[in-house]
Amino acid sequence: MGQYTKNVQFNGDPNPNGDNYFWEDVNGAITAGWVTLNDNQNTGQAVFTINPWTNNPAGTRTATFEVRHWQYDPQNPIGSLVDSFLITQYADSSATVTTQATAATTQATNATTQATNATTQATNPTTPATNATTQPTYTVTIGANSSIANASVYNVASGGSPNNTLTRTGVANSSFADAFYIEANSGYNISPSQVTITSWGGGGTNYYVDPNVNSAGRVVVGFSDQIDPNNLSIEIAFTGSVSQLTYTAQVHESDTESTICNQTTANNTFTYPQGEGGANFQNYFLNNYSVSGNSGFMKIISSNEPNFAWTGWSIGMNDDNESSGGWINCANQTTTSSGSGGGSGSTTTLPPSVNISGEEWIYTMGGSEDYTATVSNLTNVTYSWSKTGINANKFLLTNETSQVCTLEYIWTSPCDGGGQNVTLNVAVTGTNSQGQTVTVGDTKNVNGCDDSGEGGSS
Repeated sequence: MGQYTKNVQFNGDPNPNGDNYFWEDVNGAITAGWVTLNDNQNTGQAVFTINPWTNNPAGTRTATFEVRHWQYDPQNPIGSLVDSFLITQYADSSATVTTQATAATTQATNATTQATNATTQATNPTTPATNATTQPTYTVTIGANSSIANASVYNVASGGSPNNTLTRTGVANSSFADAFYIEANSGYNISPSQVTITSWGGGGTNYYVDPNVNSAGRVVVGFSDQIDPNNLSIEIAFTGSVSQLTYTAQVHESDTESTICNQTTANNTFTYPQGEGGANFQNYFLNNYSVSGNSGFMKIISSNEPNFAWTGWSIGMNDDNESSGGWINCANQTTTSSGSGGGSGSTTTLPPSVNISGEEWIYTMGGSEDYTATVSNLTNVTYSWSKTGINANKFLLTNETSQVCTLEYIWTSPCDGGGQNVTLNVAVTGTNSQGQTVTVGDTKNVNGCDDSGEGGSS
């Protein structure tokens, strides 16, 4: 085994982004394991250790090592920016080191002899590394500061993850151009007219909002500038707003329960966010529809929401958005007429309904609470309980298929902070008086809080 020390003399401008020079293992000797390198850029000293053959030697093996200036370009090589030497190892594990530029050969047969007379002064340019081809490069960082709620900033035109930082590299005074992209969050829309640039930290006034959204539906905030070594951190700030995507339901409102299911035209409308459509519609309607009087009965006539599933459903509620019987499907309701003693009269088949009863508050010290679904005008019923809302994971629901479910508050929000709420839902399926299978439902808002710090609540 032999050790060889190479001392590197570096000239030129230092690398602003890393090492001033690097070693290139041309033949892969380090990867093969028969040469190891310990390089110290602070002292310029590199120690090469040549390991003996580990198997029966196959003869002679060689390794060329190049030391390259950080500005060296293999595609446009400059001889003064690279130097090299050759290691030759023989079958008896002895080795020679040849400095290729001078053809000087030194012998080393043990680990204690350092071939210092083979020192190579590498990367010593014959011309100063300060001309136009070797100008120092700079990296400018551009950050986006957005105050637009319900929208995200991207540094790519489509796809990707939200990212409000860009970097561009070049020599001083070189030009760069790029953009950030603003995309509205789910359930919202944004247009260029809703975005305003409030400040630009670069030089000049080369920034803009593109008047058209791009193919991914994102608003483009573009800019261009020149790299200034004295201003390598730039911020562009913008503000604006988004529009909530909404649907509109056509509603018939009446004071008469017995005829609500017969209505086919609307006399009112109800606008709701896109995110509250689909399965969330009935609960959102119950909690947000404004009853004209103290109470009323509402039938959903239609909606412009695609694949809307609640046409023909009705509900009665008061002006506190409390329902007395839950939602019913008018398609499953009938009205019959009968006469007695020569006279005539009419009877209305009472619609099936379900009503949830139970406490409005759940306290951690008090434990769980039971909630009962009381069903009218249905037989052979089955129950399905669920919980919805952004705080649903703060509550534990059990007995989901029984008439009486159990709900427990399992979070730590203190009662003096207002606690948290969840919507408790029940869907009951059974047979009505006409032998039809129908489903009715009800909802109840429940609040929960942690009263352990208060010694319990009553």
